[in-house]
This record gives sequence, C-alpha cells and structure tokens, in this order.
Amino acid sequence: MTSYGDSWIHLGRNQVLADRADKSMPTKQDVRRAARLLAMSLGAAGMGEQGKRYEAWLMLEVALAFRNRGHQATWITCHVGGPPRKALFRGSPGSMKKCGVTVDAPGYIQLINNGRHYELHNSIQFRGVSGALHEVDLSIIPARVGNGLRAAGGGYPDGKPCVALELKRFKLTGSFSIGLMRAMLLAAVDLSLELYPSAPKTSFDIAHISPTGVFACGELRESAWIAVTTVANIGASQRLAARYGASVEATFQVDIRQVAGTNTRVGILVDQLLQYL
Repeated sequence: MTSYGDSWIHLGRNQVLADRADKSMPTKQDVRRAARLLAMSLGAAGMGEQGKRYEAWLMLEVALAFRNRGHQATWITCHVGGPPRKALFRGSPGSMKKCGVTVDAPGYIQLINNGRHYELHNSIQFRGVSGALHEVDLSIIPARVGNGLRAAGGGYPDGKPCVALELKRFKLTGSFSIGLMRAMLLAAVDLSLELYPSAPKTSFDIAHISPTGVFACGELRESAWIAVTTVANIGASQRLAARYGASVEATFQVDIRQVAGTNTRVGILVDQLLQYL
C-alpha cells in the first residue's frame, strides 16, 4: 500500500498556494479538515500523488454529506499499530483486507441509516463475470458483503457495488475522453452480468449468450455508475453514458470558500446516490 507520506504533509507554502490556484486540487488542509469532522487525524500519513489526494478528499466529503442527511458516518480503522484514529487509504487498487492484522490495512467508512448498513471504500477491486478485476475509485457496498470478506480473511467482492464512482482529476485544460467512458462502461457490464444455466424469464438491460449456450444477463441501472471529473470538456462521454444509465459530473472542483462538509456539488451528488441505497 502507498500511504500518505511526509512529502505531502510537509508541503511548503509555495506548493500549497499552487495547489489552491488549481481548484481541481484539494490541499492537505482540505483533506485534514474533512477528516477531523469524522474524528480522524491524518497525522504523519497523507498522500502526495494528486489523483489520490482528490480521491481521499472526495471520499471524506461524501461521508460528511451522508451525515448531513441523517446517516451515521463513522471511520472504521483496520490497521494495527500506530495511532488508532489515523486514517489510512488505499494508495493503489487492492482487495478487502481483514481488520486488526497488518499495519497497513486501509480503513473504510461505515454508513448507517434506518437500520440499513453500508460501507464506503476507496480503490477496491471487484471481480466481474469474466474473472477479471476492476478497480472502483469510490464504492459503496452492503456491510454484509464487507463483513463476509473480512471474516473469510479478505478478498475481492464479486459483482457490482451499489455505487461506483470513477474519479478523473486533470489540469483544468484537460478533457474527459470518450475512451475513458468506454472503459468505465465495459467494467460496469462485466460487473453487472450474472450467469444463468438457462434462458431467464425476465428481461435485462444487458444480455449475452456464449457459443456454448451459457446465458449472462444483468442490470446496469440497479447501481449508480458515475464518472466525476475536474474538467468541463467531456466531449461525447455524457451521451454515451446516458444511453446505458451512467452519467458524468463535470467541473467537480474544490471551492476555495468551502467549509469542510458543506460542498454543494458533493451534496447534490449524494442526493443522487441515496436512491441506490
């Protein structure tokens, strides 16, 4: 795992100002403030790689937006050793880790509302019907799935999450190409398909019959598939996404006036996600 390093925590004033001038880039203070509202401390652990810092910031802000809407949002620590309230994020795609075993096991956020229990994770890989693994930058899964995997010693969730957010942080002059959306949708299809021994009696969004007669069918629209990007230029990606029940949230940036937990765009995003939980 790649943890937040001193290279980020000890950023000089010039680097902090450069980050703030680029509104797509959360500063260390942005992430720290959000973590504190969840009673967590980043301490000497942080992320220097810009895309991962954006991922950590949005994960925490999403949790705070859920809390503002009546959910319990609690950071669950899984590592052993070091401060118990230190937030560790995945620095690269990986599996679900068993808690209380290793010093680098990443944590997650527990979401509870009206007796329904979910988990918010970053950079978990999910196994599709093909057997391939697909990273989901931010995902929400039922707590029973996470509990089952951890009880079994860890592993990869099979199939689709309830919520899948693909995060793309670019310089403001960049673009979210249609190729990125094609890749996201292909992963969504592989995660949404299920195998049937015979022709199912109901209709599905997507269906495939192999040369050997195996039926693979699934529903894309049962989950939220959303690409979140910092740039305005998304080309034809939104048109392609909408055809298959996905979407693109463009110009998703840090507001320099924001107070942690009050980002308007994050709140609107979470309002969309609630229908899938």
